[in-house]
This record gives sequence, C-alpha cells and structure tokens, in this order.
Amino acid sequence: MTTNSPPSSIASSSHLMRFVEQPQSEWIVRSRSAHLRCIAINAQRIRVKCNSNWLNDERIYLERFADPASNEPSIRANVEIQRAELDAWFADLGEFACQCWAFSEEKSNEEENEDLDSEEEEEDEEDDREENERKTKTQIQLKDSKQSIIRSDIARIRLAF
Repeated sequence: MTTNSPPSSIASSSHLMRFVEQPQSEWIVRSRSAHLRCIAINAQRIRVKCNSNWLNDERIYLERFADPASNEPSIRANVEIQRAELDAWFADLGEFACQCWAFSEEKSNEEENEDLDSEEEEEDEEDDREENERKTKTQIQLKDSKQSIIRSDIARIRLAF
C-alpha cells in the first residue's frame, strides 16, 4: 500500500515561518507618529531594524495569538516611529526605512547577532539599489545553527511638510 504523504524530512508549507502582514510605508504628518506593524506565523521572535540599526526590543509591542485561519502560532509586532527620529536620520541619510525580522529560535549569544549584522551588510553591498527597491524577501540559515530568519518587505517612513 502506498501513501501520498510527503517524507517527514520535508516540512509542510503550513508549518513554515512566514509573514502574513508586511509593514506598510507611512507618512508622518505634523506630530502624528508612524506605526509599523507586521505579523509572522510560526516565529518565536520578531525584531525591527531601521536604517541598519536594531530598534531596542523594549520599544516593540509583541502580541502572541493563534492565527484565525490556520490556528498556527503567530506574533504581531507594533512599533511607533516618532518624527524626532526621522529628523535626526534625514540630516545624515535622507531616507528612513524599516524592516521586520522574524526568528525561529531565541538568540543564545551576542556572537550570533554580530554574524547576522555582518551577513546582512555583505548582502547589501552585493545587492544594487534596484533590487532592494523590489522589497525582496530572503530566508537565511545561520551556519552551525538550526535558527531560521526571514525578513519582511521594506517600509519607508516619510515626512509630510
């Protein structure tokens, strides 16, 4: 008797870590802050990186829940971006871009954080600006680790004058 089930080494697509809500680009008007929000399924952690800098985890409000459609474990991340942050960045860089990062495991030491930063910098040097504008998703498997990481689309925060 044969079965049509996939081999156990192949993960079902329903168990893969993925973003079901991407952060959206926003305008900051007057003193109204921008709010970035993303939702990841089957992730254990979400962090937010803006202009190559990790935001302090204390700024990110995380809510854990079961996805209503699939009943899979989900995390919703919300972070507020204030006008003062953009004013400081625009003086130097001219653009403010943020991205959610979802992790399958908790970090065990700071060395992994450093590896992740250097790995992304190398990717950024190789990618041209046009490819970055397409907001491509990537999945990274860290060396000597079972940790998976996915990046969301890039959200741009702009000032309305």
